[in-house]
Amino acid sequence: MVAITFRKILLATLMSSWWPKRGTIFLALCGLASLPAAALAEVGAPLRTPVTYSSKDGVLAVTLIAAETPVAIGERIIDGATYNGDYGGPILRLKPGDVLELTLVNRLPQATNMHFHGLAVSPRGHGDDAMHMILPGQSWTFRIPIPADHAPGVYWFHTHGHEFAERQVMGGLSGTLVIEGFQDQVPATRPLQERLMALKEFSPAPDGRLNNVPKPAHGELKTINGQLAPVIAMQAGETQLWRLSGQAADGYFRLAAPGISFVEIGRDSRPLPKPLPVREIIIGPANRVDVLATASSPGRFAFEQKVTDTGPAGDWFPPQLMATIDVAPPTGSAPAIADPAGVATAQQQPIPASAVGNRRLIVFSEDKTTGLFFINHQTFDMSRIDVRVPLGSTEEWTVRNSSNELHIFHIHQVAFQVVSINGRPVPFEGLRDTVTVPIHGEVVVRLAFTDPRIVGRFMFHCHILEHEDKGMMATIEVYDPDAVAPPPATMPPDMPGMAHDHAAAVESPAPPPAPLAQNGAPGTTNGNRRQAERIARGEMAAEMPSMSSGAFPKFTLDTLANFEASGLSPRSGPSRPLQPYLRFDTVIALETSPDISLFGLLQFKAREPRPLDDPNAELFINQGAGRRVGGKFKELYARIGSWRVGKFVQNFGRAYWLLPGPFSADFVEEPDQGYEPSEMLGVERIQVFPSERFGWHQLTASAFMVDRTPLHHSWPFDEGRIRYADGGVGNTRLPTNLMLTWDAINVPVTGDVQASFQASVIRYGRSFGAERGERWATLGGDITIPIDNSAERTLDGRYAQLRLYFEATRRWNFEGREDAERGYFTQAVEGIYGPWQLAISATQRRTTAPTEPERHDRYATATLSYTFRAQRTLQFSIAHQTVGERAGTYAGLRLVQTITICSRCSRSSAF
Repeated sequence: MVAITFRKILLATLMSSWWPKRGTIFLALCGLASLPAAALAEVGAPLRTPVTYSSKDGVLAVTLIAAETPVAIGERIIDGATYNGDYGGPILRLKPGDVLELTLVNRLPQATNMHFHGLAVSPRGHGDDAMHMILPGQSWTFRIPIPADHAPGVYWFHTHGHEFAERQVMGGLSGTLVIEGFQDQVPATRPLQERLMALKEFSPAPDGRLNNVPKPAHGELKTINGQLAPVIAMQAGETQLWRLSGQAADGYFRLAAPGISFVEIGRDSRPLPKPLPVREIIIGPANRVDVLATASSPGRFAFEQKVTDTGPAGDWFPPQLMATIDVAPPTGSAPAIADPAGVATAQQQPIPASAVGNRRLIVFSEDKTTGLFFINHQTFDMSRIDVRVPLGSTEEWTVRNSSNELHIFHIHQVAFQVVSINGRPVPFEGLRDTVTVPIHGEVVVRLAFTDPRIVGRFMFHCHILEHEDKGMMATIEVYDPDAVAPPPATMPPDMPGMAHDHAAAVESPAPPPAPLAQNGAPGTTNGNRRQAERIARGEMAAEMPSMSSGAFPKFTLDTLANFEASGLSPRSGPSRPLQPYLRFDTVIALETSPDISLFGLLQFKAREPRPLDDPNAELFINQGAGRRVGGKFKELYARIGSWRVGKFVQNFGRAYWLLPGPFSADFVEEPDQGYEPSEMLGVERIQVFPSERFGWHQLTASAFMVDRTPLHHSWPFDEGRIRYADGGVGNTRLPTNLMLTWDAINVPVTGDVQASFQASVIRYGRSFGAERGERWATLGGDITIPIDNSAERTLDGRYAQLRLYFEATRRWNFEGREDAERGYFTQAVEGIYGPWQLAISATQRRTTAPTEPERHDRYATATLSYTFRAQRTLQFSIAHQTVGERAGTYAGLRLVQTITICSRCSRSSAF
């Protein structure tokens, strides 16, 4: 038994990392009186039940107002957005066969909409149409008949606007929807007290504004029903039915309570065929879990959020006290603890494998350079139909994760069966609507598109909403093949209120006018009926709001301060004691639409240059001349669709990630690195060739000159030319340097093993005193082998993988000298286990020239690093280098601390 001393420690672990400024506290206290009552939630107060709306006479008619709302979470005031002023979210209770009539009024400064997660209902008209947007000041009425045979359970509803779903959901725009009948399917739960728990998260900036910087830069607030660390009352010997819903935008929950036993009996609104005792409850974004919670003895117990990790490229969530469980001595006979095995399984039959008529591969991937996320190597486009499925078909989808963090697959309107995870069959545990996909792993799901109610267009996506907003979503259309005229593959999105001949039988009829509608204004029920008539006549298509309405223009300003302390102890030559360095990276981004943006990366470095007469000048190949105190634009370009114009870094070669030396991460930034044209000023075109079976293929063509403009200068010092100041190769006055690069990324090899390859050719123009231009060719590849990539081990911070790498490069007319050649060959192995990373690499370099003897250079290094969860990395390296006839061995220690100074200082049109 773990007892809690009570109130004094409730805030200790919650507030220490993001204590607000004094001014914020003062303003917060001054603003408490103006907060809605439902927005006030005292720390340590009894767990409350949010406002509940129940159906009457077969109808649930309710109006929800979405509006900006200051919300008190513990002692913090945050800028939220709520339905009817309640951050915890309202509860809607219906029975199978009822009709939900919900009017959504938008009083936000941006567009919004609503999706009813998990419901198998029509996605068209006034049904569960998550593509219809409601503009500021407008309203819309959803009319959703709940089928009489619909699976009972806990569902939820939330905003679903592309580009800003994360911010709106994190702000509070979600609620719980219950379809009654679960207790009838699990009779043992009928006498038990039911507790509905909506789990939410908020990542605030110090001033309380909604934030989305990497966690835990400003901390995470995780709440239950909008409350911080509430008290849950129980009696010793009592069992309660806890029905938890993951309404977080991005976060996972690992929940445990020593002294309380948990038995999982339902997941994603459906009973499990067999009860499952668990030590901790794992809930991903959008998951719902039904558990039996039993208190054995009196006491006060901590219901804790354990440390949670979503992978090397993902998020880390700190521990937090979620609630205190106050178990009192029994005052009478506690409800009997019945055997939960009595589950009615009529709706829990597996989907037969014999019905499968088609198989698909769905690949989740991401680009850490651009910050974009992809499904089958495409970002979301509402006007495009990615998958078309005939009604009545059954398919198996292999959902593959090709990134270094967890993703969670969700599809609207359809429940599916999980068939296997990472090639291992999964026993049937009921149908699901959301499932986690392991890092570099895959999940096979079986889907039956047999319900005529789901005919129409809807989405599937990663339910980590940051990923969804950045492109990881796709469209699917289920069509009736027996319809008179099946819709074309390029059909425009369904418009609100429009009926379609191919499925008129299941189209929801238009509801009566919304209570707040006035004068048939656009966005109201009457107004949209008139809009539909104009759309049908082809008069108004351009006026309809898209899913991105309100998301643009978007301005971002992020500044990271990177502090490092590093030193060198070489075997020969002067040593360098531990010295501090500071670098600022500022990202400036202006997005005017999904296809047009301006991007800049400004770097300011305070580093003294290494003397040119340093005897280790060649040994420490990756230190170069260094940069003086000053700043420069490393990148500044405009992106128009697949084109980039301006100054950019082309991802040429991969070896710079694993080059020898303790400062290899800085190698790419130094002037003599010779591996990557990092000062390109010109134009670039990227063409992607997606392939379901063979990964992502990409062809990149660039025409550029080496940057000698003021964009390249350091202030107050001028760095001069970056490449070959004595030879002039590439320092052309016009973009006559040409590069062609072919990438094959995440090509499946076998099982979970994936490979990536890259081939590049470059032609540098001749300039200044060079004899001729230089030509390059390179071929590189890496193989990623997951060692332990289960979702459970990843969330526990113990993900493990091995990466093998090679790269070969050949340069002709080296440094502009006729018949001079230089070749490189690098091999490396990298291992990751949780926060630990070990990289071992070896490089051979061979240089030939007509007037010089052939020269062989060798480099080898081993680097061990540990990443702390406060954006701090400690790295130790030891290396041996042979350059010509000279050799040296050195060791280095490096400590890097990254601090977010500013994130989204200028907000978009998002609240």
